Amino acid sequence: MAAEAINLRYVDEVWIIPCGDRTDKNVGAPAKDRLLMTNLLIDDFFPKDFPVKVNDIEIKNGKTIPTYDLMKQLIQDPENKECDFFFIVGSELLETMRSWDNGKELANEVKFIIFIRQGYVLTEVFLPKSYIIVHTTFVASSSTDIRNRIFALRNFGVLDIKQPGLQKRVSSDQNQSFAKMYEFDIEQAPLRTIPVDDDADDEDSISDERKELERLYLGVYGVVPISVIKHIRDNNLYVMEKSSK
Repeated sequence: MAAEAINLRYVDEVWIIPCGDRTDKNVGAPAKDRLLMTNLLIDDFFPKDFPVKVNDIEIKNGKTIPTYDLMKQLIQDPENKECDFFFIVGSELLETMRSWDNGKELANEVKFIIFIRQGYVLTEVFLPKSYIIVHTTFVASSSTDIRNRIFALRNFGVLDIKQPGLQKRVSSDQNQSFAKMYEFDIEQAPLRTIPVDDDADDEDSISDERKELERLYLGVYGVVPISVIKHIRDNNLYVMEKSSK
């Protein structure tokens, strides 16, 4: 979800926050070890310039910080005054979220990016107030979907980030669902309640740094291994042949 939220331009950067010491359950490893393992994971999986970072705010706190309190702390921190925060979550957590500490406040005051999880039916009653629904994590997308995204970026300089089959998935009979279809039974709820930035899809408004990131990783990092991405670039694959005319 971290890489795909960046690939789809929902966010500029993702912070992964290992939880502090838990009093409600045994997580099997001390906080310092979980922080170390998270850093190792990020260092091994993501290139140095890919904007997925580890934030140790909970580890420094000693014990875990309830999600609502954590989000409010991040939002209110003067060092983050230029940031617009979203809580990225899988749809399977929404049903129980309001039972968390200050869960109702979390649902009403924090912006969400919701990735639909296969096998979990998302119903309108569990949606937070401010949200964006992502109908596919793209991991389950076909090779054609992945190839089209790469092809559009390499040849036209834009990302093909349309969510494939969206209308079919939303409107089709659940009893006739196909293997990759995510369960989704919202009839009237909007797909998002957070207004769309009018310049969000304007390629001229995308920073040079962001364009370079997409050029390097073809908009598919986290889905396609870096070795394959490098091979595509090095061998100039998925590029249209120039007309001889």
